[in-house]
Amino acid sequence: MSRVRVFFEQRLVGMVDVDKNGPGFTYDRDWISLKGAFPVSTTMPLTAKRVGPDTFFPWAANLLPENEQLRTLGQLLGMAREDVIGLLSAIGGDTAGALSIGQPGRTGSVQWRPIAKPEDLESIIEELPNKPFLVGDDGVSMSLAGAQTKLAVALDEAGRVCIPMNGSPSTHILKPDTQRLFGGVQNEAFCLTLTRRVGIPTPTVSTGRAGKRTAGRSGFCANTDDGSTLAGQMPLSPRRKERPRRRLNQLDRSCFNNRRVRHCRFRVHVRA
Repeated sequence: MSRVRVFFEQRLVGMVDVDKNGPGFTYDRDWISLKGAFPVSTTMPLTAKRVGPDTFFPWAANLLPENEQLRTLGQLLGMAREDVIGLLSAIGGDTAGALSIGQPGRTGSVQWRPIAKPEDLESIIEELPNKPFLVGDDGVSMSLAGAQTKLAVALDEAGRVCIPMNGSPSTHILKPDTQRLFGGVQNEAFCLTLTRRVGIPTPTVSTGRAGKRTAGRSGFCANTDDGSTLAGQMPLSPRRKERPRRRLNQLDRSCFNNRRVRHCRFRVHVRA
């Protein structure tokens, strides 16, 4: 595989390459010397030295979804779920941390495709389990970590929910309800509201309906359900959850205190 470029907006951050030991990452020298430059992970400090697979691969894997979503993506794209770099090259136009894989993001005029009617949004939500992140749609390229079904969207000036196109940034993440997690939308909205009320920096959140489906919306961005991406760790399996306090501390150090991180996990709740 040829080298894959990683961008922050229009600026080249570094290059991904694959050798006999696996994928690695090297920061671009211009990025390192740039005032205000930041590392893509707490485990990958700014240095000209190549970051090896043991450190880089867990970070890259956390930019992708998990479980059934990852399996479905691989089938639709004709790639093995283990081909992390290939998958990111195909769908990494908008990822956690405001990074774009393979092509620069758009910073000037954005291209957002409005979802005209609640019925259209309901149809998209119904389709997501079998078509994660609308993979295959022309101009759509996004990836979000975690096991839950979700979609990166944008809200335009008229308040309409839109699909980001051709490298345009998202502003929110939409997380719909699911039969496997009854009340998930309301539960997450309650928890985010509660944490904000006790003084923890938390995305604002709202809930709503699209036809028969409920969903949630917020406008801050953490990255994964457990903070693994910014901490540079492999996703946690259901059998290996760390103590909540330790995970919260990692998320606090990696995300809440990093003003450069624009994309954090949140629930997009669509207004009725």
